[in-house]
Formats: sequence, structure tokens, C-alpha cells
Amino acid sequence: MSLSICFLARNKEQSLQHSFDSIKDLADEIIVVDTGSTDKTRQIAQQTGAKVLSLSWKDDFSAAKNLALEQATSDWILFLKPGETIAVKDKQKIKEKINNKDNKDGKEMSAYILFRRNYTNNKNILDLIACDGSYDEERGYAGFIATPQLSLFRNHKDIRYEGVIFEDIEHAIIKNKGRIAVTNIMTHFVDVTANDPKKNAERINRYLKICLKEIEKNPKEPKYHYEVAKLYKMQQKFDDAMHHFKKSLQLQERYRNPHRELADIHLQQGKILDALEEYEAALQQKPQDLSTLLQLGSLYGQRGRYKDAVRMFQKALELNLRNPVAYQNLASTLVRANNIKGALKILEIAYEKTKLDKFKKMKEDLESKIEKNEKIKDALKEKDFVKVEQLLKGEILKNPKSLVAVTNLGAFYAIKKDNKKIVELLSPIVDGNKTDNSGLMMNLYGNLASAHAQLKDKKAALQILKQALKLKPSNSEFFEKKMEELKTK
Repeated sequence: MSLSICFLARNKEQSLQHSFDSIKDLADEIIVVDTGSTDKTRQIAQQTGAKVLSLSWKDDFSAAKNLALEQATSDWILFLKPGETIAVKDKQKIKEKINNKDNKDGKEMSAYILFRRNYTNNKNILDLIACDGSYDEERGYAGFIATPQLSLFRNHKDIRYEGVIFEDIEHAIIKNKGRIAVTNIMTHFVDVTANDPKKNAERINRYLKICLKEIEKNPKEPKYHYEVAKLYKMQQKFDDAMHHFKKSLQLQERYRNPHRELADIHLQQGKILDALEEYEAALQQKPQDLSTLLQLGSLYGQRGRYKDAVRMFQKALELNLRNPVAYQNLASTLVRANNIKGALKILEIAYEKTKLDKFKKMKEDLESKIEKNEKIKDALKEKDFVKVEQLLKGEILKNPKSLVAVTNLGAFYAIKKDNKKIVELLSPIVDGNKTDNSGLMMNLYGNLASAHAQLKDKKAALQILKQALKLKPSNSEFFEKKMEELKTK
């Protein structure tokens, strides 16, 4: 069976060459639909032997891709993005698929889902999978996001892309009673424009324009309301985003997962209870959604629901054994729940699975902390409070930016009911903070306000609570409640 590999390109000379170097020995035919390049895209494609088709761009991705399908002469089609590559071992798997060597029931497959690995060094992405060295293409990157792509399918006159944007081929395959199978074949991609704010903004505006036109034509189509909402969310136009997410829900309740998107918006607005409600609804709709599990785990942990938080992170790791965020949050939650042995074990597994040095260091730091805590416990037993204070102050001197060390010393002063020292310790930190609204920092605001209140300085306590609310913390309702309590006293 023969294979046509197709690309849609505009000003992609470098990334297209990268793809050609990877796939030229796999393709029987290469087709490039050029939509108005002003660089060397066309020349590079022609030099490689590709069939280059010119198309005047009319805001229609399906029309552009379908032009390639109309001109393709092979038995199978593989549609890739410029810059997307395929490893040697997966080229052989593709050949086996298109020759139907994997069919055990004698029935032919019509299409295959491959997984595109989008590589990044951003270790804070929720659904990141840590690189494990299984592909040379991983080198230099911390991890990747793997997204399923229905990109390999039979060349058939009735199989065409649908939708002017966020185009889809699956509907046409199913309509023609085709069979679709999921594979373990990976493609490899790096978005070179990911960190370019100007290009990202231009792309979002282009996509918005197309989607809004489609809504005008067909206001009852949930797809475009959902996609418009996601684009508005990227622009942080949350009211517009919420309107279209809710419209998508009204039109088709189970179209994608708007509950999760609504939850993200509530979270960014500091509406934690609303976010919790939407994340829980999202999890009911899609119980195996990794980012929903991780967000719920974080929120449960912030609210002291440690068992629920641990359960969410464990489920996330069942889905993705190399997810750094799940390991880090699970270990932190176990520490807060006073399960230090459990946290140490998780950090050990995390390093083994992800090979990220930060987990090795976190384990060493936690072991060191345990040793220091034992010294503090011994001093407390002996009622040597001077030594306890010295040990806790020593931790701050070693790491002046450690909010944990400051919190521990503040907790000691609270036990001693020394509110003046709490104010002296925490005031400079709170006064110097402009943007940090993390859980630890917000705890310092709460503790400082409580100390002022204990010292009968109601005005100062209220001022601290107001400062906290300006930072839009995830637990804003806690500070609002504290303010009401103080005002009524």
C-alpha cells in the first residue's frame, strides 16, 4: 500500500525542511498546500520533490486540506503539521498499519489515531509527561503533552475534512462506516511560536474572527460556541468566555467538557466554591480527565480535605505515571497531612519515573527537615524554648525566602502567645509582597491579621485582610468571613 504525506503550510521553510528530512523515506508522495508563503517554503518543497499546490486563503482550513486529498494518488493519507517528525521505529509501525498486518479479525481498518508529542521545558504544565529517553527526539526537553490525532486514514473520495476551523475528518469516516483504531505511534513536534506573545495574539484573533462568523451562520452549533469561549478565555475575557461555554452546554450538554473550562475561569477569578462545583461536574462527565483530577486535588488540599486530595492525585498518576505535577502535589499534600514517610516514598518514585533532579532534592530537603524537626521536638520536651527559637531562626537565616521556615517560627510564637513577635516577624514579609497569592503566603496574612486582632488592633487586622483580598487568593471567602467577624466585634 502507498502513502501520501500531506502538509498545510504558509511561511514554514525551516519547520517544513525538518519534517521532510524525517519522512522522505516513508512517503510515496509528499503534497504541500501553500496558502501564500513569502519565504522559501515553496522552493524547499519543490526541491524535495513534493507536489506543491497553491491556494488563496479564504479562512477555511478544511478547504485547504481537502485540496491535498483531491490531488493525492496513494492508498493512504498521513496529514502532518510543518515541523512534525516521525522516529525510525514508528515508520515501520505505520507501514504495518497501512498494509493491515495488525488486523486479527480479518476486517480492514479505515483510519488510525496517532499521538503527537508537543515538547516543552515548562515543568508546571498540568498534563505534562516527563521524558524517559525512549526517543532521541526528547533530548533537551523536560517533557511533552501527548494529544491524539486522527491523522492516518485511507484515501477515499467520500472522506473529506469538515468545518472551516478546528476541522474534523472523523465524522466523514464514521458516516462511511469506517473503522478507527488507536495506536501507540508517536509523532514529534515543537511549537517554535509558543513563547511569542505577538504571534499567539494574532493567531487567536484570526481564529476568533472565523469562529464568530460561523456562529452568525449557525448559532445552534455547539462546536463554535465552545471554541470561541476557549479563545476568549486565552484573552482573559472571562465574561465573554463564560457566555459561550454556557451556550455550548445548553445546546449539547456533553460536547467536550465546558464544566472544566468554566471551573478554570472561576479559579482565576478567586471563586473557589464555584470552581469546586464545576470541577466536580467536569469529573462526573469525564472521570479520566487528568487536568481536572489535578485541579480538584489542589483545591481539596487547600481546603484541608487531604484524603480527597490524595485520592485525586493517585488517580492522576494511574493515568500518567510520569506526571511531575501529580507527584509534587501528592508529596506536598502528604507532608501537610503529616504523612512524612508516605511523602518520602512518593518523592523516591517520582525521581525514578521522571528522572527530574528536583524530586531528588525535594527528598533530601525533606529528610533534612525531619532531622531538624527531631531536634526541635527534643528541645520542646526539655522546655528549652530559647533553643527552639534559635533553631527556627537558624532555618530562616539559611533560607531567608523560605515561607515554610517563617511559618514554623510564627507557629512557635503562636504557641507562646507572643503576638508582638508574630507582628514583628510577618509584617515586613506581608508589606513587601506584591503578587504572591500562594497558600503559604496567604496563611501568613491570616496569621498576621489574627495577631493584630489579639493585640486589640482591629484597624491593622482589617487592613491586612484587605491587602490579602487584593491579591485574589484561592481562599478569598476565608478572608471575607474574617473581615465580617472583625467588623461585628
